[in-house]
Amino acid sequence: MKIAFISFFEEGRLSGPSYSNTSLAKHLRSWFEVELYTTKFKSDPFELNGEQIRSFFDFCLKPKGEYEFVFISGVFYPVYFLMGLLSRVKKYRLILSPRGNLMKDALKHGFPKKQLYLRLFKRTCVPFLAGVHFLSAEEKRNSIQLPCNIPDIVSPNGFSGEYAYNKVPRRNNITYVGRLDVHHKGLDVFIKAIALSQNLLRSQGWSVKLYGPSKGHDAEFLQKLISEFSLSDLIKILPPIFGKEKIEILSSSKIFMHPSRYEGMPQSVIEALVCGCIPIITAKCNMAEFLPDSFGTYDLTAQALSEGIKKSTQLAKDNSVHDEIIDFARVFSWDNIALNLVSQLQRI
Repeated sequence: MKIAFISFFEEGRLSGPSYSNTSLAKHLRSWFEVELYTTKFKSDPFELNGEQIRSFFDFCLKPKGEYEFVFISGVFYPVYFLMGLLSRVKKYRLILSPRGNLMKDALKHGFPKKQLYLRLFKRTCVPFLAGVHFLSAEEKRNSIQLPCNIPDIVSPNGFSGEYAYNKVPRRNNITYVGRLDVHHKGLDVFIKAIALSQNLLRSQGWSVKLYGPSKGHDAEFLQKLISEFSLSDLIKILPPIFGKEKIEILSSSKIFMHPSRYEGMPQSVIEALVCGCIPIITAKCNMAEFLPDSFGTYDLTAQALSEGIKKSTQLAKDNSVHDEIIDFARVFSWDNIALNLVSQLQRI
């Protein structure tokens, strides 16, 4: 039995969705043959996260009956307008993994263009769906409604063995790892929350570090905001980090902050939990159901995040809290997630 994943895979760049799809593919091979394709119509084959990626054109050339299931990741890729017709002609069951793209808050940004796209998508793709794969029950609740006759699968992102926790001394660091995207990631509110908490943070010797590439001029905007609030001694904007360096930085941080306005399920938060960081995350990260009651999530306001900072710095005084976080983060093992996904596919 064969299965295919189609996503925006980009040569040399391992994003959250591309890491998730390639890792899930590896762990599904106990049950399926798995092949991966990029949404780019024509491209040469390349390798990403140890997996071979081929073009959408190569996928279109596959014969009828080649795949049992085909997962399409994300929503806003024009090649997906062809997927409904292809699923009928090629005889496979089509599964949509929106990964946060159908969340109501996500659709507010770029509204007219996205609404036009969705009208076409609902006509050309949605009627042919055999299922929808949500990363959490919260993502499903926070997304626009699709026809009720389409079965849903709920299966989260995970982590692989290379994200093993390294026992290194922890520092009073509040860390963010991700794209410096003000609108999507809520980093403007994050900085305002730091401003409200600055006396506490300075008195206890905390530092705030933001690692990531900038979307357009957003890093400049954030740096200006940091200067306006006189927080240059507390907050540093730093280049992106990857691989072992990222794991070492997360493993040496006490707190991880992710204040997004919307997410499917952020891979960076899972990595931070695996490394034992105390999470300060917003409700729209869709991860409350996976966190113990002692942590929880916060509204995206400066005041709410400031309260989260106060609570988390208090928790960080007990070093054992980091080991507790590592223990419950085992729920994100790809082996468990793959097994759960297979069992849900069997009922479609």
